Amino acid sequence: AIDASEYFEEIIEKLGGKISKRWSSEITHCVFKEGHRRTLLRCEDANIKVVSPRWVQECHRLWCKIPEEEHRAIQHSSPHSKAKKSMEPKSPTNMPDPDDPRFSSSQRDFSKKY
Repeated sequence: AIDASEYFEEIIEKLGGKISKRWSSEITHCVFKEGHRRTLLRCEDANIKVVSPRWVQECHRLWCKIPEEEHRAIQHSSPHSKAKKSMEPKSPTNMPDPDDPRFSSSQRDFSKKY
């Protein structure tokens, strides 16, 4: 399996987001794919929006923040699952290049509300 977490981290940072490896009160979103159920519960308790990796890809493709509700993460594993899986995209060869000059910071418009 391909570990695409670095790809998503790079995209999130280019979109103006910050990555946190540790739990913090500043966390606003959790990109979640087949992780621990307790992570979902912790996010729910803290009112953190839990989204799928597809949400990050769509924000990047459209170069704006899209509604999280359209890309909520889904828990497929058992409540006690300890298996850690990568955020493997369906087709890594078709992913947009995060260094593409079309996506310079001057072109961002995250003020759009849907």
